[in-house]
Formats: sequence, structure tokens, C-alpha cells
Amino acid sequence: GMAQADMVDRRMRAAAGAGGTLLVGDANSIADQMAALSASGIDGLLISWANFEDGLTRLSANLLPLLEARGLRRPFRPDGEPFEKAG
Repeated sequence: GMAQADMVDRRMRAAAGAGGTLLVGDANSIADQMAALSASGIDGLLISWANFEDGLTRLSANLLPLLEARGLRRPFRPDGEPFEKAG
């Protein structure tokens, strides 16, 4: 697993907002990075892209299915029904 000092560093950088952690790479690499953030105790991310439309398209098509398969994101519910909080 991740060393305690690395977990603390990731949490602090993520809490820093715009100066926080950069997620760079293909969908699998970014899913790995998000899994590491989750393992450090972070349960939500605010993400953005230089090209928002392209980023959102790639997120939807490539990343969200990987996050759902890894249990890092609940599947979308088109009926709008809320989920019970996990855990």
C-alpha cells in the first residue's frame, strides 16, 4: 500500500484546490491515480480540463466505466433516484 506520509501529502495537495494533484495519462492511468487517492482517504474530486468539452467527452466514454468497474463510482441512474451512502 501507500506509505502514511504519501497519503498525508496527497490529501493536503488535493485539499489545496487548483494547486492540488494533477491527473495525467490515459483512462487506465487516471483510474489508477484516482484509486490511489481513494486509498489515501479522499472520497471525492473536483476535476477540470484545459479543453472542457473534450475532457468531459473522454471522461464519459472512457474513465467513468473504469471507475464503476473498480467500485470507485456508482453507476449513473437515469431515474434520478439517490443512492444510499456507501459504507
